Amino acid sequence: MKIRGVWAYNFHQELSQFDHCLHRFPVISFDTEFPGFLRDTPRDALEDQRYEDVKFNVESLKLLQLGFTLSDANGNIGGTWEFHLSGFNEKSDPHVIASISLLKRNGLDFARLGQFGISVAEFVFGFLRVLRIHRGLHDLTWVCFHGLYDLAYLLKLLTQKPLPDSVVMFAKALGVVFGIIYDIKFMARYCKGFFGGEIGLARVAKLLDVERSGEAHQAGSDSLLTAAVFSKMNATFRSVAGMSQGCLYGISPTIVRYWQPAPVVVAPVIVRRPCFPVAAPRVYGARLIHSPILPTYVHMIVANSKPCPKCKRPIEKTKGAMTCTPPCKFEFCWLCPGAWSDHGERTGGFYACNLYEAANKKGVYDETERRREMAKHSQERYTHYYECSARNQLSRQKVLADWHQM
Repeated sequence: MKIRGVWAYNFHQELSQFDHCLHRFPVISFDTEFPGFLRDTPRDALEDQRYEDVKFNVESLKLLQLGFTLSDANGNIGGTWEFHLSGFNEKSDPHVIASISLLKRNGLDFARLGQFGISVAEFVFGFLRVLRIHRGLHDLTWVCFHGLYDLAYLLKLLTQKPLPDSVVMFAKALGVVFGIIYDIKFMARYCKGFFGGEIGLARVAKLLDVERSGEAHQAGSDSLLTAAVFSKMNATFRSVAGMSQGCLYGISPTIVRYWQPAPVVVAPVIVRRPCFPVAAPRVYGARLIHSPILPTYVHMIVANSKPCPKCKRPIEKTKGAMTCTPPCKFEFCWLCPGAWSDHGERTGGFYACNLYEAANKKGVYDETERRREMAKHSQERYTHYYECSARNQLSRQKVLADWHQM
């Protein structure tokens, strides 16, 4: 399985692929890499002391890498992404020398990280946008191994706030931001032969006969191994997942999922007429005028219209025959789209176009059809948001009230 390295120069392209893949693979296995622990916690420390150390370490250090592997409920892998963040300076930022040396030995290039890493602000803006879209569509499941620090770093990153003061409020914040969480190390407690969960990820993988792809102590490789182990563990010990949802190794409060409602939007009224020109959004200079309905309106145009070959105006097709007559009176074929004077019985009749079929087999329209399918999918997401918004106001008020308490 290829691990996709994500840097500043390909961030938007890879985030788009991540967004597209998340529709089919809503299980997110993740891992983080950070520059060590400034304060070590004794194994027999009380929970409050342990969380105090977590809070101190996470708020004092900077995140280096984020690895995400997407999979489905059957364990099929959709892809693995390794996001490299900028902002860490080995000379001036706090770190543990031994941890930095370990990461360097395992292939982390700190010089490249500083030069080509993704800015934190850019990552947070793009990643949150993707999460908001998908939380309105379906449940996202987050999977980690011994993920107390991973979740703490990710929570601080996405909220851009200090961690909550108590472990109870920390668990509540995780429920608001992430929802459904599984920690494999906690799950291993209930698996026979796994030493009560007191073993590392590599040992768990070996016991389950799961092979690693890539280097250890790299966020992408560790997230991929986490996904494979989670799938194999669920297949081998079928009842464990049900007992472990929301339980994190190292803290006692259970993480309860809070429903995040879809945004409240106003549906546009669209009048459909046969072969009628679609009104394009207003453009002044090179800047598109923003409005609440503009994104879905643009998607409607892409999904349900084609530009006239002559006047370039988007034309919506609703009639049965393949001919279209725009205001410029240039008749063209809806499929190819060539001049209608070149069509007729010899090209398949009035309801087909063998010119289009021949070109389509050669892949001429692949990119166009891909964009149209993506636009249709975006329309479906918009419709879902509109239908859900009215049903979820009470949940919205509950989430906001809990968030203000934190």
